[in-house]
Amino acid sequence: MEISVVGLNHRQAPVELRERLAVPSGRLSEALARFRTACPVSESVLLSTCNRVEVYALANGTPVGAESVARYLADFHGVERSAFEGFLYHQAGVDAVRHLFRVAAGMESMVLGETQILGQVKDAYLAAKTCRATGRVFNPLFQRALNVAKLVHERTGLGRRKVSVPSVAADFLEKVFQDLSAKTLLLVGAGEVGEAMLRHLLERGVTRVIVCTRQIEHARALAEPIQGKAVLLELLPDYLPEADIVVTCTASSAHVLTTQAVEEAVRRRRGQPVFLLDLSVPRNVHPGAGDLDNVYLYNIDDLESIVRQNLEERSRELDRCETLVEAEVSEFMGSLKLLDLSPIIARLTEDLHVIGREELARALDRLRDLSPEERVEVENLVRRVVNKILHQPISTLKEEAKAGEGVQFVEAIKRIFRLRF
Repeated sequence: MEISVVGLNHRQAPVELRERLAVPSGRLSEALARFRTACPVSESVLLSTCNRVEVYALANGTPVGAESVARYLADFHGVERSAFEGFLYHQAGVDAVRHLFRVAAGMESMVLGETQILGQVKDAYLAAKTCRATGRVFNPLFQRALNVAKLVHERTGLGRRKVSVPSVAADFLEKVFQDLSAKTLLLVGAGEVGEAMLRHLLERGVTRVIVCTRQIEHARALAEPIQGKAVLLELLPDYLPEADIVVTCTASSAHVLTTQAVEEAVRRRRGQPVFLLDLSVPRNVHPGAGDLDNVYLYNIDDLESIVRQNLEERSRELDRCETLVEAEVSEFMGSLKLLDLSPIIARLTEDLHVIGREELARALDRLRDLSPEERVEVENLVRRVVNKILHQPISTLKEEAKAGEGVQFVEAIKRIFRLRF
């Protein structure tokens, strides 16, 4: 048996290439079936995310290499091998197991320590399991990977500090206001950043939301599911006085909030403070607004400095993560060696119990005067004796397998007991 992984990720391959090789969740079953037809494997899992495409395979016989996976990917996606083959990496055995554990824990992610990948690995595994593409090796392997990821995040600080601008911004606002449920949020822009910002603030208690965009349908798509208000960008000055928190994240190259507009809004708010978070590049809020009384203006640079500090803190946790992962890899590889022993242990156990049953039958044929209770006791006696004879060689075999010396002991037992496979 050899576990291997072949794939590409954000470190080597550009996003355009990753997009061409990505496998939609709706096609995972088809992709796995075609892979098992194309490559002689007994088990497989296909992990496809926006940042990586990886094929995990278990081979009985010829190991699965990068070339065979490249042929499969090229055929499945209709992409020339020359377009991506140079970006592929291939790891096998303990290196493949270590790689999977690191991926699941977020140690190989673009954003170090992010937890979304854990759910993606779990979904990939369950999809393969549903297709009966996993078995006695990959089931425990991927279950262990999921547990390792949880241990890393529980026992280290890898994922404790926020490292996205929206999450850092939401944490900052929560510290400022303590209770966000009584505050009104005005979100200017409905793109990915705006959607993430809204999600984080809803999780922290915001209930009153106004979404302001150039296209009303985009505003409604975000506002209506949460009973918020959707307004056009041209009406922004009218709604600005209602807002305690204003988050701007549009693609506009000009200021959507001028100093005059903010000054007028503060006047109408009778001096109540307003917090402006400008998450756009170029900036959406004129810098002069930050000089006004009762206006607190923060831009993306202010928040990204916190993100960088948090990433540095996460990086400092890597040594602890590595130690934990190495221990788990070692333990799993030991269990894998024991898994390899199961056929010989089963055969040895069966052969000796067959001998025991044969000798028992001969003895019982001569001991015809035994009562039913006595016959049962004799049967149990023979079974116990056989199990005690088996105990020491099986225990030694497992211990030596863990220590990496199982092969010679397997051969010795096969010769001593004349086991045939």
